[in-house]
Order: sequence, then structure tokens, then C-alpha cells
Amino acid sequence: MRLKNPFRNRWIRVVGATLGALFLVPIPGLALTFLSPWTVLSNVATGPGVPQAIVTALADGNNGKGPVGRILVDMGSVDTSKSGSGSSTVVLQRRFSVDQASGEHLQYLPSFSSELKNSSGTISAVIGRLQNNRFTPVFYYTTLYGNANGNTPVTFEYAGNGFISPIIGKGSQYALRITFSYSKRGNGYWKPKKISHHKFEFSRA
Repeated sequence: MRLKNPFRNRWIRVVGATLGALFLVPIPGLALTFLSPWTVLSNVATGPGVPQAIVTALADGNNGKGPVGRILVDMGSVDTSKSGSGSSTVVLQRRFSVDQASGEHLQYLPSFSSELKNSSGTISAVIGRLQNNRFTPVFYYTTLYGNANGNTPVTFEYAGNGFISPIIGKGSQYALRITFSYSKRGNGYWKPKKISHHKFEFSRA
């Protein structure tokens, strides 16, 4: 597992790809409060030619509505000289609370671009309640899938307006958990397409 901490500013979009970032954004009056730094819960790569993801924590920013939590995940490029099945999965988490009395709608804005050949990718995000270190899902954002069968490379992208949660209530401790998972078959691979990373923004809608 590798965790670096250079501080840069980035933004978001979504595609099936190799690097990722995430943002958690509150409203004026600190409607959201970060309760922890980013945590890498798991970072596992298996199989020939499959690189381990590189996670880079970024300094929190501010988008005018409040602080923005940022993180980048680079899933790397598969070594195409090595054939065989393989996979790479990384799970990230950041704890937060909602301080607004009426609760908040939270918007998740992903952005990434990947080229896949004989491989697949999945990116999912879920808000959960944390009690006694137990994570109980509250809301699942739309899961993003990319799949390329055979030897014809395919580009998977998302560049929409993101996804909005129902009202997340005040008080409880919550966490946003994001999972990146890529797998290849035979001579398959994944690699960056238009950008070399995944990015995400999580904010008040």
C-alpha cells in the first residue's frame, strides 16, 4: 500500500480509468465537517503485470460553499508483455458529519477516462453510518461499469453532472467509501486514456 501526500488542486469527471480523486464539500456554516483524513482501507493487486494503485492525499480546498476533501488514485497501466488474469482493487474512506439541522443532499461528481481491452472496471461510492467502527450503508450512488470483451480496445467515460443523495440527516458520524476495482483476462489491459487519474467531488447539492 502506498500513500503519498503532495498537495495539489484537481477536479472531476468519470470514465473507466486509472487514477482517481475525491472531494467532499460542505455549505456555508460548515454544513459538513471532516472527522478524519483519507484512509486507505485496502489496496491489493494480483496477477502478472498488474501494478498496485498509488494513492495521493491532497490538501483540502474550498469551492465557495465550504471545504473540499480531495484524493487521487492512480490505478496504473498493465504490463502488456505479461499475459494472464489479474486484478487491482483499492478502497478509500473519509469520515464526516452533517451539521445542518435539516440535513443535506450530497452530490458525488466523478471524472475519469480509461482504455480497456479484454478487461473490466467498476467504481462505486456509498455513504454509510459509522457506529463502534461498524459501517452501515445509508445510500449507494450509481455504480459505474466498463467492460471490453476481446481484443478491440474500448474507452469508457463519464462526464455528466454527477449523482445526488437523498437528505443525509444531522448528527451521526458518516463515512464516504469509494471502491475502484479493475480486472483483466489473458492479454487484456487497462490504461489511462484522456487523463492519467480518477477524480471525484463530493459536495452539498
